[in-house]
Amino acid sequence: MDRSELSDRDRIVVAVADGCVVGVQPVTVDRPFYVEPLERAIDFDGAYFWGLYVTPEWRRRGVATALVARALSFVANETSQTRVQTLVGIDNAPSKRVLTGVGFERKRTRSYYQVFGFQHRGQS
Repeated sequence: MDRSELSDRDRIVVAVADGCVVGVQPVTVDRPFYVEPLERAIDFDGAYFWGLYVTPEWRRRGVATALVARALSFVANETSQTRVQTLVGIDNAPSKRVLTGVGFERKRTRSYYQVFGFQHRGQS
């Protein structure tokens, strides 16, 4: 798993099974984060969760939910942040289920699309 976006200030919550990493939830706190699809850095107010990943053979077993719950616990207990944000693709139903299951709510929608060189970025 390439995590070249990581800063030395970021943290990763890791799920391990049978001695192998089966999932990760990176957590960024107190720094702007470059969001590739939006082609810009965003300075999130609070912690930012991104790059949630569970290996295919461990999906649908609660690993992602446990990772996000543990990451929330880390933010609450180990940082001064009181707010956590994330961006999720509109078609990413598994991540939406996990995040709403642990209490995330959609606050706003950011959109991006590119067709034949025409680009649009928006927010609502």
